Amino acid sequence: MQRVTRWVDPTYLRNRLVCISLSQSSFIGEEFQTDPSGLPPVFPRDQCERWDVDALRGAAAQHPHQRGLWIFPGALSPDACADITSAVERLTGGHRVQGEQGVPVRAAAEKPPPAAPPAEEAAWEWLPYGHARWMVPLQPAGGVCDAFARGPLSELHSHGCTDARSWPSLGSLGCGGGEALRALEGLPASAMADGFRGRPPLFLQLQRLQRGASIGAHVDQHQQGGRAIMTAVVSGGGSDVRVGGVSFR
Repeated sequence: MQRVTRWVDPTYLRNRLVCISLSQSSFIGEEFQTDPSGLPPVFPRDQCERWDVDALRGAAAQHPHQRGLWIFPGALSPDACADITSAVERLTGGHRVQGEQGVPVRAAAEKPPPAAPPAEEAAWEWLPYGHARWMVPLQPAGGVCDAFARGPLSELHSHGCTDARSWPSLGSLGCGGGEALRALEGLPASAMADGFRGRPPLFLQLQRLQRGASIGAHVDQHQQGGRAIMTAVVSGGGSDVRVGGVSFR
């Protein structure tokens, strides 16, 4: 048994099994087809075009066929990633989690949110959202739009429907990690202008995934910022990503 556990990561294995079980209905559908024609069903992932991004490192590139899908391998240096990781640890008080070890869960915004904005917080703990997944919100460096905060963002369940005007601001995040995140915030408009020109940053969403966990297929709500989204991987191993009909690693 000791020899087995030496080569097996229990955390990865547990999270992988849980994520598979949560999507079990789709697996059952694959194993027990009901199509009377007898033809094997075609699933979206089987139709994906594989995008080889290894040769694109160091510059932003748009997919040649799926317009609006951009990638920028190596956009952050290893030093910048380390600075961001340290800044997030400080922001969350050493990775404290709401609802755990005496850390209170932050209250949802009043309905409707008051006209007078609440005080901006200097720190924010992780909020569990799904299995082995946690979230922390940030206002953009220029501050969140008041109407957007009192409207769609007050219904954003991934951040507990909290008042976005109380979220920590990226503009107040110090040290090298804050500088790296502010540079990252401005990257889409400068490096991917066709997709992000004229779109001011609405908010930032820090995410933490435990190894073995996964994010299932979903469509973000347009009214909550889902029309143009940039995702940056700061630390951890690589994983397969599918956007529309394109997959890459």
